[in-house]
Amino acid sequence: MKILSIVIPSLNVCQYLERLLKQFVLHGKPDWLEIVCVDGLSNDGTAELIESYKSVVDVVIIEKDKGQSDAINKGFRNSSGEFVTWVNADDLIDVACLASVFRAIDGADYDMFTFNSVFINCRDEIVSFKPSVRPLRVFFDFYPGTIVGGPSAIFRRSSLPMDPLDISLHFGMDIDLYRRILQSRWKVKNVNIYFWYFRIHVNSKTSPSILSSAHPRHIYEKNLIDARYSYTPIKRMIGVWLIRMQRLFMLRTYYSFFLNALYRGKTVF
Repeated sequence: MKILSIVIPSLNVCQYLERLLKQFVLHGKPDWLEIVCVDGLSNDGTAELIESYKSVVDVVIIEKDKGQSDAINKGFRNSSGEFVTWVNADDLIDVACLASVFRAIDGADYDMFTFNSVFINCRDEIVSFKPSVRPLRVFFDFYPGTIVGGPSAIFRRSSLPMDPLDISLHFGMDIDLYRRILQSRWKVKNVNIYFWYFRIHVNSKTSPSILSSAHPRHIYEKNLIDARYSYTPIKRMIGVWLIRMQRLFMLRTYYSFFLNALYRGKTVF
């Protein structure tokens, strides 16, 4: 059994997917890592691209799905790692730091590990560094699901339910999952590694909420999730305040200011 499985869901983002897979060729894929590609019948040459990278891709699923959540669930079901995560096909991960990720998760008694994030644009240029915040268990009911930056988290497989993502959600499935995790009082460890690179581009589902305004469906799902977990405006206000206070006393917050000043606009890797 592998230590970590990374599921990569894709649909017509061939040009970005190649950038992601090429990292595993350039830096080498460790034996303890499993790569699972799940494509929803793209028509842009994705299937041929995945075939050309079969030296680093362990499991390939190419079939019609019910959306990104369904694709990720399929990937989890067909993976073998003790820990699992997903990376969107148009995003990147820092393959060079995988050894540090391995040291953080191997043998550690935690249900979930969270990592820092970097926002990049369509030209692979750095937009900003986003340090994550370690959720304090005593305040789990108050944190917003967005306390974890997208898929910048690694989960212990045995702690997850079967098919953990709600396939009826197309924008907020990760927030829904994190809300359940927070309410279940998981043991969470925050690791100070910039691991996940979130790409902002016009064809991304969630980028409009950063660049301009959120998609109406995105707003609907956010309100639905809040109601599902009784996450009231007062709890949100307290949660946002908690995060701000934690960031104020985190050295990595100030280090991110330095990184932003030094590397913003630079090309990654």
